[in-house]
Amino acid sequence: MKKLMMVVMLFAFALNAAEIDTSKSTLQWKGSKGAAGFKLGSHYGKIKIKEGDFKIEDGKLVGGNVVVDMTDFTVEDLSGEWADKFISHMKSSDFFKTDKFKTSEIKFKSVKGKTVTADLTINGKTKEVKFDYKKDGDAYKGKLVFDRTEFGMNYGDDTSLGDKFIHKEVEVEFNVVTK
Repeated sequence: MKKLMMVVMLFAFALNAAEIDTSKSTLQWKGSKGAAGFKLGSHYGKIKIKEGDFKIEDGKLVGGNVVVDMTDFTVEDLSGEWADKFISHMKSSDFFKTDKFKTSEIKFKSVKGKTVTADLTINGKTKEVKFDYKKDGDAYKGKLVFDRTEFGMNYGDDTSLGDKFIHKEVEVEFNVVTK
């Protein structure tokens, strides 16, 4: 029994959970618009992490889970009435459906080198994504790009819309700090 307890304790020291410091972590999103094949403008802002942790084994990232609060985000390139309208539209059934889906989540499936394979869940739909990261002190930095239409956000993806066309790719630059 003592040997079993020692093995469990050694494993616990080798595999640690590093809680995410939500007050120091940032997620910067960006979406682009314009005629198909051309980016004529973009909107960008921040979105908050609600909770999460990373799994660390022998000093290396091996897993993680991050929950994002879809009801609390900003748009930084607009102000006043235009910002309010934009945020309201992003929360509507055309995009994030925040009345039904208050959070989004990313669950790591594997980490190979500096590449993460994970399941991203938005609007109740889950798709596999891959992204690279780099470690900088207590922070993990990188960029995740996903196709919004894979999560049921098809508003504005008709190429006949010209400069009102919204590109499918959404970029999320992350700087996730652990405690």
